Amino acid sequence: MSVIKRSLAGVIRERLADIEHQIKIGVSQKTIAQNMKIEGYEITYQYFRELVSRARNYEKKHKVQQAIIQQFTPVEEKKEEATKPKSFVFDSKPDPNKLF
Repeated sequence: MSVIKRSLAGVIRERLADIEHQIKIGVSQKTIAQNMKIEGYEITYQYFRELVSRARNYEKKHKVQQAIIQQFTPVEEKKEEATKPKSFVFDSKPDPNKLF
């Protein structure tokens, strides 16, 4: 059986919302790092704090980039997406009340 190796940074980014929630309800970062050790991750408290900081910055940067992309999307593209014709289902029977 093969084991998929993942970076600790990826694990922290994936779990960031849960980590933030735990911190918000009063769980210390040291306890969270210890729990990750129990789960089998080789991580120190200092490295955990560094990775959480990096994950927060990554998330903030990603959100800003998405906002910029949405802000500068041409209005014509947005209108085209809204007015695209919907696909038809050819196997269904027509509704006689909607023919005319």
